[in-house]
Order: sequence, then C-alpha cells, then structure tokens
Amino acid sequence: EAERVEQEARGRLERQKIEDEAAAEEARRGLLETRVQLAAL
Repeated sequence: EAERVEQEARGRLERQKIEDEAAAEEARRGLLETRVQLAAL
C-alpha cells in the first residue's frame, strides 16, 4: 500500500515537471516571437 502511494506521488511529480517544462518552453517561444515582432517594427 505504501509503495503504491509512493508510486502515485512520484508519477504526480513527474507529470508536474513535464508540465512546468512545457510552460517554460511556451514562455520562451512567446518571448522570441515578441522580439521578432519588435525587430520588424
């Protein structure tokens, strides 16, 4: 039982990490696009 709980917690942490990385990637892409648009002005 404790092992199952531990595995679930680990899975949640892993998913959170992946979501955080995806969000960071999205933010970087947004910054790049903003820079490109500013350069085009």
